Amino acid sequence: MKRQDGFAEVNGTRLYYETAGSGDSLVFIHGFGADSRTWDAQFDAFAARYQVVRYDMRGFGKSAVPTGEPYTHTGDLEALLDSFGIAQVCVLGQSMGGGVAIDFALDYPQAVCGLVLVDSGLEGYEFAEWEKSWGAVFGIAATEGMHRLRWRS
Repeated sequence: MKRQDGFAEVNGTRLYYETAGSGDSLVFIHGFGADSRTWDAQFDAFAARYQVVRYDMRGFGKSAVPTGEPYTHTGDLEALLDSFGIAQVCVLGQSMGGGVAIDFALDYPQAVCGLVLVDSGLEGYEFAEWEKSWGAVFGIAATEGMHRLRWRS
């Protein structure tokens, strides 16, 4: 099976991606605190039957850190898929990636043929205690990148 990886210059940023397989398209979206490697076990299995894409969202993994300019993860995903010529996709998202998947389906309904959510977040629902304790973590991740949050021994 032919695999391709690289960086896509989209929406004023640089997103790391991997793609493999052929057929109907699936995109995997990782959760907060993770990157595209979340889908290691599923990537090759699904690539045997589908065209699969996994990527690191802006500020995660090998992708560029946000610059302070406005952006949306859904806009980044739409531009990434467009760069591959993918007009319609089944979206699989885990945790925060599930929230992005839901928002993508709402923002670009014509582009979504299926939606699979794993332990998904939901935009607009307030988890007050969780948000209070994780607010600083999100701030650091958004401004400095996920690498700044790794534990040091």
